[in-house]
Amino acid sequence: MARDVGATGESVTVRIPPVADGRLNVTLQGDGLRASGALDVSQAIVQHLKDVSVSIETQHLSLSSTPQPKALQVLADLRAVDAAHPFGTIVLDDKGLVATVAGDVGAADGAERMLRESSSGIWADMQIAIGGDTGSDHTDAGAAGLELAEWIESELGVPVSTNRGSLTVPLDSVESFTAASQAIAEHNPERLRVVLVNKEAKPRFRVGSRAVNTALSPEENAYPQWVQWWQEFEKTELVEVVEVSDDGVAVWLTSDASDQGSVDKAERVAARIADEYGLAWYEVNNRRTEL
Repeated sequence: MARDVGATGESVTVRIPPVADGRLNVTLQGDGLRASGALDVSQAIVQHLKDVSVSIETQHLSLSSTPQPKALQVLADLRAVDAAHPFGTIVLDDKGLVATVAGDVGAADGAERMLRESSSGIWADMQIAIGGDTGSDHTDAGAAGLELAEWIESELGVPVSTNRGSLTVPLDSVESFTAASQAIAEHNPERLRVVLVNKEAKPRFRVGSRAVNTALSPEENAYPQWVQWWQEFEKTELVEVVEVSDDGVAVWLTSDASDQGSVDKAERVAARIADEYGLAWYEVNNRRTEL
């Protein structure tokens, strides 16, 4: 079966043959389909599968046959890392993980550290080799991106990495995202995509790779409300990851918050946020509620 779906602004062909011996081999094809988009589409597919081992093949993502529950967690962990250190390529098989990320050795080390420290425990003892791909400074973001990156590095005093025309900016705290995003928006006439990250935040904050509201301008800046969502979940002390998007919010709970009472509490917070901000959906531990 082949089906065209949307991912990161591109048409993607998904080929899913019949299940054979409990195994399902999924192939994704699409011009411009990068690792981030492949992770998004793969998770959307895998979360609806049951009682199979799944393998995934794309130009930038290769996942060998893995039982569905573990595959779903693997994809969630990789998406969390991708939000902070965008992947170029990902190959995961029974020998371990080989990948590249945008940035230097520090970015590669940061990506590996995030995986090692994941609460899933999948990566703790795995063979992992991640390399940095610096490209050519900020040239992949064009002249406007170079100018904005230089302004951010000068005014905010933080290093900026670029990937596929977007800028990733590490900041000291999630709370600082509001003021920083407003300042950056004033100096971003081309409305370039700017992703703010903080690797030490608890819960982790990440922007869904399909979100377009990171194309900052004084008139359009979602970070202030995203920070408010993150703060609401932080108060619960139950959440491991908060992923924000244009029309929804997803959270994953800590390993200590697996009981139904904790899930229900997180869902109440998510439902309240969705109602207040007019969201189309919310998701808790990969269980989505459409509104």
